Order: sequence, then C-alpha cells, then structure tokens
Amino acid sequence: MATIREVADRAGVSLATVSRALNHPDQVSEDTLQQVQSAVRELKYIPSANARSLRKSKAELIGVVVPSLSNPFFPALLEQASIEAEKQSYSVLIKVDANPLRSAQILERSDAVDGIVVVDNQWTFQEERRRVEFRVPVIAFDRVPSFDVLSTYQVDNTQGAYVVTSHLLKLGARKLLHIAGPEGLDVSVKRRMGFEQAIENHRTATVESKIIPGDFTLDAGTQCLDNALEDGFVPDAVFAANDLMGIGAMRAATYRGLAVPSDIKIGGFDDLFISDFAKPGLTTYRQPIETIAQEAVRKLLTLVSKDKIQHDEAMNSVHTFEGQLIVRGSTVK
Repeated sequence: MATIREVADRAGVSLATVSRALNHPDQVSEDTLQQVQSAVRELKYIPSANARSLRKSKAELIGVVVPSLSNPFFPALLEQASIEAEKQSYSVLIKVDANPLRSAQILERSDAVDGIVVVDNQWTFQEERRRVEFRVPVIAFDRVPSFDVLSTYQVDNTQGAYVVTSHLLKLGARKLLHIAGPEGLDVSVKRRMGFEQAIENHRTATVESKIIPGDFTLDAGTQCLDNALEDGFVPDAVFAANDLMGIGAMRAATYRGLAVPSDIKIGGFDDLFISDFAKPGLTTYRQPIETIAQEAVRKLLTLVSKDKIQHDEAMNSVHTFEGQLIVRGSTVK
C-alpha cells in the first residue's frame, strides 16, 4: 500500500502540501492539487480516515533540535521559538541530542513535523559541509550547521566580540586573555576574529594577548584563567566567548585573590539571565534572542506554506543580527 511520503515524492511537493491538498484543497494552487491528485491515482493511495481526522483536529507542528539544555542559552532560545510558533497556531516538538543532524533526520522520517529548526554543534571550518537532503524545510539557529540548510539565523558574532574587546581596551586593558569556544566551531571562530580585530585596530598602546580554548562551560572558564595564571600570564582583562565561561573566570579570579574589576576586568557574550545575578554583574554582549527566534520561525513557516520543496532561496545563506553591549560591575565599579 502506498504511503503519503510516496505521494509527496511522486508529486514533487512536501508532506504538508499533500496533507493540505487532501484535507483542504482550497489552500493549494490548482496546479499543485492536480499534481497531488494525479500521484494519488497512479499510486492508488488510500488516505487513512483516522489519520486525516487526527490531522484536522490538532495544531501544525515544527521540530526544534538543540544539542544540550545545560547551557541556559538554549532554553531561552526554545522559549522564544515556541512563543513565535504559537502565535501562528503551530506547536513545537523539542528534541535534545548531542548529534542534532541525527535527530533532525529522525524527525523528518517520522512525518511528524512540517519543518525543522536546528542548533548544530558538529561543524568546524576545516571540514566540508555534508550534503543532506530533507523533504521538509530546515532552518538553523545560532550556529552554521555541518549540513546543508536553507538559512542560518545568528547574532553578528564577530561584531559582538569586537565591541566587548574594544570596551575592555578603552578601560585601559593592555594584557588580555580570550577564553575561546571549542576550536573550529562557527561561533568560536567568529568571536575570536572579533577579539583579534579589536586588538589590531587599537593602536594607541602595545597590547599583549593570549587565547585559550574552552568548551562554553562554567568550569572551562575557571580552568582557562587558572591555566593562564599558572603559565605566568596575568591578564588585566578577560573576554570569554560566552557568559558561563565569563562567570567561571570570575570565580577563578576570586580564588586567586584578584579583585573584579579593580585587578582584572571580565566580559562575556550572550547576556544570560544569570549574568545579572553574578557578583559582580557580568558585562556582556546581549544576543537579540527574541528577534532571532522570531525571524527564523517566521521564515520556516513561510517555507512550509509554499507548495514546492524546491525554493528560490540560496542554500546556506546566513542572516546576522546586531546585539548590544551591556555594562555591569565586572568591568566598571
């Protein structure tokens, strides 16, 4: 017996379009309706009455895949994506997987979702992006993924790192430590570039710098500053590639008897809710998470509403958004 996926493949449209053609033919174009009906006849497809009834009675569904929930940034992103989806009468199915591509492919094969938003954690700039074809639209949040998607929506990571580093330099920092993200990861590379560009453009004084890669965890921030101090590099400022590592660096400074910000100034990236509660509060670069989530989900649902799988949009386009420097007590009293 033929399946709805086979009908979609034969007609050259998405699963969601087949569903609309069968259940709400007034919502698709005449050409698309004829393609679907022709495929149904050729394959002798018989829609399940129970499935059609269920489809009519429940909200549309999109999948959102993230690599972890341990970083507070991801729950914040999920919340905003869910809010935007609900505004358009869609529900969200959340998957947490250290291998986001695997979960995205499972979701697609399940026929349970009309589109997918994914946060990947696999690709480095040294690797070639994998060619993966999806039958539903796929959009990426935050990080350029290791596989082909239509678009990625993220903050301007290079500009954000430049702004935080420039802030430290303007306050008189001349010996800077950058606690970077995982080596090669899209956002890590861009934030390191911003750090290096800010130092290069600061020509009023000689600046010494050191870069140590971390893994975006609080413990990594503590360990990286400890390692620098053990090696004899005593910075007067730290730019951490995310807030968790920035707070971890503040913890290390306190253990070592360094006063923040008098002895060492520390800046982060993201503006997680916990950054305002740190003692002192962490200066950081605020990601416009609400805006990024809104734009990404709106784009995804626009693509879902199209009749054809093949869209006119260029693959792997990247859309960046400007954030905001948030100054707190970790850099100024």
